[in-house]
Amino acid sequence: MQSHHFISNKLPKKTVVASLLSIYLLSGCGGSSNTDKPDEDTQPDNPPVTTTYDHQVSGVVAYHQLVSGADVCVDLNQNQLCDTYEPTSVTDVEGKYQIDWTSEVEAPEYMLVASWNQAAPASISPTKLEINAAPTKPNAANKPTYEAVVNNDGQAKLMARQAHQGKINYLTHLEVRRLLEMIAQDLPEAEVELLLSKLETILKGLLEEAEANPYLFTNEEYLQKKIVIIERLLGYLELVLADIAFEALKLEELLLHIHQQAKTLIEGSSLSIEDYLASDPLEFSFLINNSLTMLGHIENPFDDRIMSANDWQIVEANFFSEDEGLSNLITLNLTPSVVFVGVSDDTNKQLLGTLSTDGFNHHIFDYAQEPGSEVGEEQIRECWNHTELSWEQIDGITPTEPIAPYIYVDNSLTTQFMVSDAHMTFTFTKVDTQSDFWESIIAATPAPLALADISWPGVMYTFDAVQDKDVMCRIKDDYETYELSSAIDEIEQLSTSIVVRSLFPNEDPLDLQINEAEKTFYHPLEGQTNRWTLLQGPNGTDIIEIDDASHLPGLEPYSLKEYYTVRLDGVPRQLEHIELHTTDFWANAYPQFVYTYDNSEGFSQALFEHFKNL
Repeated sequence: MQSHHFISNKLPKKTVVASLLSIYLLSGCGGSSNTDKPDEDTQPDNPPVTTTYDHQVSGVVAYHQLVSGADVCVDLNQNQLCDTYEPTSVTDVEGKYQIDWTSEVEAPEYMLVASWNQAAPASISPTKLEINAAPTKPNAANKPTYEAVVNNDGQAKLMARQAHQGKINYLTHLEVRRLLEMIAQDLPEAEVELLLSKLETILKGLLEEAEANPYLFTNEEYLQKKIVIIERLLGYLELVLADIAFEALKLEELLLHIHQQAKTLIEGSSLSIEDYLASDPLEFSFLINNSLTMLGHIENPFDDRIMSANDWQIVEANFFSEDEGLSNLITLNLTPSVVFVGVSDDTNKQLLGTLSTDGFNHHIFDYAQEPGSEVGEEQIRECWNHTELSWEQIDGITPTEPIAPYIYVDNSLTTQFMVSDAHMTFTFTKVDTQSDFWESIIAATPAPLALADISWPGVMYTFDAVQDKDVMCRIKDDYETYELSSAIDEIEQLSTSIVVRSLFPNEDPLDLQINEAEKTFYHPLEGQTNRWTLLQGPNGTDIIEIDDASHLPGLEPYSLKEYYTVRLDGVPRQLEHIELHTTDFWANAYPQFVYTYDNSEGFSQALFEHFKNL
């Protein structure tokens, strides 16, 4: 440990901030100088003799480890710099230092500043983050500014108050930074003291240390606390929330609120904390956003990737409208042999097209003009409810209200599947159409579709969907039934011939080209070969699935299927036509390219015109 002795024969001139800062330096309660004043009425007979005082401060500099070779100075003018006339020293291999100096001031007020050079730190700056939240406070001076301990040039600096008893580390540095911000905001002295006490309490909570003063840990205690996690998380919050003005210590309160969950997310990522934060994880933005909202700091999401109330209004109108079904939607199915294009607007019109070696062909359907679309003609349907173990009516029960309330979690919406006890969760992703990501999506689409020529809305929405149970539905009291042979007593007795004879009793068996080994048959009216498979239904019944066995390569997930329950418990034995919505439908059958959008400026019509003119 090196000791340096300095003689200071002048009192450095202080700035206004330094003068205010000196109030708080000696102790947590706003200490003061103990310099004795001479009796003003005493007139010395001889010239005054200059009195000097010896001073000493010693301690340790610690960052992520004990710092050797750091320059440490007694910052007498409290300008957060080491001036040439200020006493200095250098830390030894254990991070220890000692500074001795002489001055004419008996109890000088000062800060401690340590500086050194080291490798520039790994960045925690997110790779892409757009801010759209309006500040909750109009005074931008209230917001803390991000100031890394080690800058991009590898220059490091830590500060400490006089009350920190020579210890210089990230926690002492944080308190000094916040103190300087409070002084810059011209907060009353009493409020500053309360806030400094609050900061100490918050740090105790973050460090899970209820009793000990966090600024006065021993070297061993400090290094064991993994304070780097607090530093990195707080620095990240200062970066990503830079456009939001907060009152003093609101970021620290936020960190205390999310700290444990944040650590869980980082540990689950298998990444270093720096790599995790630099990846701009959306899950972490959700955590921050939810906490900010709950604490009353924001009304709109701080991260543009998070769904806002306006975003939800758009997708709900497009996806969950009982009157129009899916609307304002563009889909592409890319297969090895053909590309299917679908566009739907909000007036019950749909454009369906195919792109193949023969070019682009399309047809527009106007379902609002289709026969049978008038109100009152729709058949009533019912679905199997796993909980009630019964068929529940789904159509016409409450036409103006959703069957179940929507549950919103982050960018996901969960709703009940009709009247069954199955649930569907839609997770939406917002895509900026000015981003490189969107350009890469468009570039991957077939050139003849000319999607790069379209002026897209600023934001497009895509989604993933998960359904937790199979759902079985049918036409109430009017579902189609097909009589089975009375000789069938066990499900194992079913054969292709029996199934075909039940479904097509008037067809010539020779025309149906029955293949028992492959479980296939040919339907001359449909012009395709079908295959049947036996499945287990949601209510425990056996179900026959009939699928197109002659579809083009790559179209297997998209072929239309028919389903029939097998009823062997009555007379006559029969097949009953049903709908079956399986859990894997969304994962296997939905288009690779599916996006919805805000149609307030008529973008659906622009899409119709684009594909009509190809």
